Amino acid sequence: MMRAFYLAAVTIAGMLLYISPALATSQNSLTIPEVAVSEPPTGYSQMCTDRMLLCMAEGIVALHNGAWDSDSLMHTLRDVNRSVNRNMRWRADRTENWTGAEIAKGASGDCEDFAITKRLQLLGAGFPAERLSYAVAYVPRTGLHTVLIANVDGVDLVLDNRTPWIERWSDTHYVWLLKQSVAYPNTWYTTYPDSPPGKAVALAA
Repeated sequence: MMRAFYLAAVTIAGMLLYISPALATSQNSLTIPEVAVSEPPTGYSQMCTDRMLLCMAEGIVALHNGAWDSDSLMHTLRDVNRSVNRNMRWRADRTENWTGAEIAKGASGDCEDFAITKRLQLLGAGFPAERLSYAVAYVPRTGLHTVLIANVDGVDLVLDNRTPWIERWSDTHYVWLLKQSVAYPNTWYTTYPDSPPGKAVALAA
């Protein structure tokens, strides 16, 4: 796994030596581009095998199942993003296990765990599951980074443990590599026009 991580990191670093015209064009898109089908991240696949309910929307008791408008969607996203970021402590996990965390005293995890916890919190609040997905990006000087994506008014928004603010995907300055399909959660896509082999990134995430 670590070999794949370094392979992906070196390959991605090489990509950043130039700016692809295709990337510049994609930044104008409202949603993260879906370029080609890829393998899911290894950690995600293992999580779905070990703890299937974490990959499903069924079985989660929702507090709110009424009609959602843009204001209520954004209000809920901001509340959950801030709450999870405030109540969870960052903890590095080189094993790349995807587990999530209970929001309680001493809760901790890495970026995947923050993203999973936010998804569960949002689903518990009745947020529409079909608007949520995971994505993997490359962050300069940091490496591979997983976040939760919420689509509001046709725009992909990023819920990130690195910031309390919710940003449009194209405003993050990240290099986006993988995105989960909303309609088919076990299907993932490469997102960068010249991204490294999907398998290498998937193994590293």
